[in-house]
Amino acid sequence: MTKLISLLFFSLIFNSISFSQIPSNSSIFAKLYSKDLTLSMAKIYLVENIITLGDIEEKLVIDGLSAASSGELTALCYSGDSSKTKGLLLAFYGNYWNDQGVTYQGYAFRNFKEKNGIEVLEKIVAISDRNQSFMGKSFDNNNIVFTYEDIVFIMYINGPTKIRVLWDNFDAEWTIEEAKKTLKRLQEFIGN
Repeated sequence: MTKLISLLFFSLIFNSISFSQIPSNSSIFAKLYSKDLTLSMAKIYLVENIITLGDIEEKLVIDGLSAASSGELTALCYSGDSSKTKGLLLAFYGNYWNDQGVTYQGYAFRNFKEKNGIEVLEKIVAISDRNQSFMGKSFDNNNIVFTYEDIVFIMYINGPTKIRVLWDNFDAEWTIEEAKKTLKRLQEFIGN
């Protein structure tokens, strides 16, 4: 009888765990999932939108630089044979629902050529460095707002310095440390 009860208890716990979802924010699993999934989808995006395909093969290298802890933003760099195929690719993720109430995760890619990718990341880091004392005076209340092309950035301190990245109906959260790591890795990648 105790074996039957133990088996039933184990089955219920296992069943509950197997149907649970990994939360998209503040989870190491969201970060890993986002980075791996993005690498796969980025190949298709680059081939369909960035790479010039012809009779001669093109070498393409894609590296997942960083994924935000929130799971909403992943940065990748890419490089190909021709000079025009170097840059930074940001993958944005967001939750949406259709008219029937079914939820799904939407995504889109924002491409930056090599120069612009470094420029936007350097701008983020420089603005953060210049405004730490202002933002630190009132956590979460003192914000720095700026744009780069069609992207809006809202920077504030709430623990670490955080960056809300608004683009094309996506609202992603990044930290300044993730942006700095992305800049460093992009510079190393392009330097090779």
